Amino acid sequence: MIPPIDPETRLLPPRADKSPYPTTIEEVRQVFVVDAPFPQRRAMIFAAFELYARILWMYLPNARLWLNGGFVTYKNVAPHDLDVAFLADSSDLTAVFSRESDALSLLTFQGVSAVAPNMANVKRLQPIAGLIDSFMVQADNPLAVQTWKDRWSIASTPDGDGYRRDLFKGYLEVRA
Repeated sequence: MIPPIDPETRLLPPRADKSPYPTTIEEVRQVFVVDAPFPQRRAMIFAAFELYARILWMYLPNARLWLNGGFVTYKNVAPHDLDVAFLADSSDLTAVFSRESDALSLLTFQGVSAVAPNMANVKRLQPIAGLIDSFMVQADNPLAVQTWKDRWSIASTPDGDGYRRDLFKGYLEVRA
């Protein structure tokens, strides 16, 4: 269940163990599209997320999706995208990404360049027309999981170009 947004910080309250709040896709829709500011932009991001989740779960049916970023806040500006970290066992990730080259489209790539068409130094390529910012996490690697818990519990600065070490927040987890 998603707790109420803190009216002062406009963030989800943090959990002491830095774990995500388990929830459903329908509850995410209600809290962060229907009841949230900027519902039109959020509806587009959420539609992209639903498609993204269906495709990801086709490849990795047991993956857990951690949702974070501006989408899971009530900031004064519309969210740009939805940050998603998907957690799956290393063996499943290796099998999927070695066998299914299309599955690479589920990931965010940074610092990309291409020969044709000539796209030197593309800063970032994100899934679903840039509406999802996606990262994979090895669920069977405790250090990797803890790193993401730590990273996703720290609130960003108001301009979004860094992190505050004095403010922590919550984030969400959905499953198929």
